[in-house]
Amino acid sequence: MNYIKDFVWKISLINIEIDIKQQMSEILDRDGISMTDASLDDMVKYLSIMMLRINENHCVKMSEEEKTLLKSEYEYQVARDIVDFIKTYYDIKINEEEICFLTVHLIGKRINYISDIESCLVDVLPERIENKMMKLFLYLNEIYGIDFSDDFYLKKALGVHILAMENRMRFDTYLKNPMLKMIKKNYLLAYLISVDIWLFLHPELNVIYSEDEIAYFTIHIQYSLMRNHLKNKKRVLLINNLNSSSTELLSYELLQEFDEFMEIVDSIHIRQLEDIHMEKYDLVISTSAISQATIPFIQISPILDQTSIHKIRNYFMQIEHYSLGDFIKPKNILLNSSMESKTEVLQYISKVFQLSFSELDLKENVGNMAMEGHIAIPQMIGYSDIVEEMLITFNKPIIWDHEFIQCVLFVSLPKRFFLRYQGYYSLLQKLVMDQEAIEKILSFQKTKEVEEFLSGYH
Repeated sequence: MNYIKDFVWKISLINIEIDIKQQMSEILDRDGISMTDASLDDMVKYLSIMMLRINENHCVKMSEEEKTLLKSEYEYQVARDIVDFIKTYYDIKINEEEICFLTVHLIGKRINYISDIESCLVDVLPERIENKMMKLFLYLNEIYGIDFSDDFYLKKALGVHILAMENRMRFDTYLKNPMLKMIKKNYLLAYLISVDIWLFLHPELNVIYSEDEIAYFTIHIQYSLMRNHLKNKKRVLLINNLNSSSTELLSYELLQEFDEFMEIVDSIHIRQLEDIHMEKYDLVISTSAISQATIPFIQISPILDQTSIHKIRNYFMQIEHYSLGDFIKPKNILLNSSMESKTEVLQYISKVFQLSFSELDLKENVGNMAMEGHIAIPQMIGYSDIVEEMLITFNKPIIWDHEFIQCVLFVSLPKRFFLRYQGYYSLLQKLVMDQEAIEKILSFQKTKEVEEFLSGYH
């Protein structure tokens, strides 16, 4: 199927496309199955292959258990409708195994045209998927410091996608994503998160990786980030040890001064602190000292004075202004390198930063952070308490999976980095999209030139 699509897509194995594409579309519409035009073309080609196999007595084999499972799916009835239609045009015997395998393709290629919000009303996730989503969100929060657990719509959207994906993986069928390169380049953070979703799921899937599936995860994650997390305003927990009236006054004064930087999500008395989940917030502002704050903490006066205002303003000025040069050392800038392969580069990075090469190699093989524009941005999380960078340029392009690249910017990020380094990560996204900046980096011959450029890249 992939060979036909990628190399000889103009050739028809059996000339049936013109005959049945329109009728196929009508059957799917009538039966309530939504499918993109590209997926419909794939289905027609699959039917060509299926008919060719059957004519040459090469039929699919399935166990009784698999057939019983697939016959319980609604798509099985749609597959029967398609087979009944084909039989009216072609003298061919299609057995139960083939109908069931056609069902697998329908499950894998159908899409929802309704919104995530509407799909929550019609899709009920099995308990095992619900449990898997809860474990996944805990895993992502531990790595990134982003809590997705309250995003009901993301849980449903990912869960429905994973259900269909499990069928695709089980029967070795594939869902191509025609926007893969654009998704990876435009949604860098969401793609990185999606790579970790795949690493969380892949032991159960019995496959190494699928960039196309990861790209579909990325769409759901990006939508969630834009709805809930990618905001300029920090989510603040305000803690006061006085009465509610003084807390309301303090809230009002804080928002008068800092409305453009923050929103006060919750206001509590100090006695309520032990019941609070800190990970829901970006910043704690308190009139009392807190011994064990897991997120940034600022202690202020119960009456907002100039000292308190100065403390808060310094915090926002500090976190809002990063440059790409803030986290790179001159010794980690390597220009015109003669390294010739991705493996050689990753081994070198692993040695310099004392990383596990196998983990870095696995993550890069799954995620493939090479971008259009001759740059790759491999990343690891949790090996250091701070952001660290390494920049390598090459004296000639090297092959990084399917891309030619001439520049690598490796980034080591601390666990839960999103709370503190969201602004920095936005700079990485900016660089990936900035072809002029990449070309400028490639033109430099001296380390000092690179340092100055990165320090000025805000």
